[in-house]
Amino acid sequence: MRQMRSYYVLLGLIMLLAALLRLPWLRTGAVEADLALMGDESNYVFSAVAMLEGRLAEQDRVLPWMRAPLMPLVTAGAALISRSSPAWTIAPTIVVNLGLLLALVGLVAGITRLLAGPQVALAAALGLALLPSWIFYPQWVLSETLYTTLLLWILWFVLRTPPGYALRHWLAIGALLGLTALCRSSALTLVPLLWLAVAWQTRRWRPALAGVAAITLALGVVLAPWVLRNALVHGGLIMVDTTGAYNLWQDNTPLDRATVKATILDLPGPAERQAYASAAFRRDLLADPGRFGGAALGRVGRTLLPEQIAESRNDWLRLYPNHAPAWAELYAFGSLLGHLLLLPLALLGTARLWRGGQRTFALLVAGLTAHYLFQSMLIHYSPRFFVPLLPVYLIPATVALAAGRAGWGWLGR
Repeated sequence: MRQMRSYYVLLGLIMLLAALLRLPWLRTGAVEADLALMGDESNYVFSAVAMLEGRLAEQDRVLPWMRAPLMPLVTAGAALISRSSPAWTIAPTIVVNLGLLLALVGLVAGITRLLAGPQVALAAALGLALLPSWIFYPQWVLSETLYTTLLLWILWFVLRTPPGYALRHWLAIGALLGLTALCRSSALTLVPLLWLAVAWQTRRWRPALAGVAAITLALGVVLAPWVLRNALVHGGLIMVDTTGAYNLWQDNTPLDRATVKATILDLPGPAERQAYASAAFRRDLLADPGRFGGAALGRVGRTLLPEQIAESRNDWLRLYPNHAPAWAELYAFGSLLGHLLLLPLALLGTARLWRGGQRTFALLVAGLTAHYLFQSMLIHYSPRFFVPLLPVYLIPATVALAAGRAGWGWLGR
């Protein structure tokens, strides 16, 4: 009992440290002052304001793409609860993001504790509290914080699923996957991975089939209201958003971006735009598959060090123009160093967990890595696209560090 109390006290102190490290970088400006700094994430604020003003269907047609609804819904909800006007939706959402970050610290600790015990769990939580990327990105109205928190909840429930029939766990996994997809539609491509992980965890084929069915049912129930709304409002099938089709065409066509955007905006609504962009992507792919392959490999190549440093530095300077440039350099190189250390340690820790019998988690790490690598080949690359992977990698990386000499000795056997 005393050990449990000490664990939770220390975890609470780590959460407090995580909050204190982020307070100096909090931004609480009004929409008019800060929207220009947010890049395409400002779309979520526009959609949230449209929700509050009852004109979301109109907003869906303003941009060439239609955004996923969960982040705007959270932003609008935070504004309503705090009684903020639409012009001040950012400040309450940042408070929500900070709360999500603290929940994420707890989730990383909880998952690591399942795999390797309380001491390693506290080390993993401290690592997330100090990770440069996660000091910076969650301070803004960015969907990564919400998406990553939901993703870690899914991993938690998968790992907690007992052998045999576990209906409540399966339904929770499916419902959380639905919410994750409503935050970012690319989560739908994780469905086969979660089917496989649950089947592996369940260990028998009949419960495995029941688990797959329950996950699919819960996922469908969560997505159904939004899909039905889109069909009624826009007259077509839109599972979550239209950004996927738009980006696939924009990033894999010989046409310039201005032409792609103008072509899409000439179409009447999101359903027609999604259908056209999907067909145009397939047409351009079949017309010149070699160009597509070269572009895909080039995008993977651009994930190398110089571009990552430059883009991280530019992100910092764009969002914090009044701080000394030295902070941008420190952030960029600190982030890069953290990422370079995390990857080999995560691979070592994942292999160690596999050998130690924690094969479901090792399978999930491998699947998520393949998912993000494939995604980076299809559309334009940005370092922040990989931010959700970092808390996942932090878990096996901490396991590898905690193994100490025994871990390195195991490599030589």
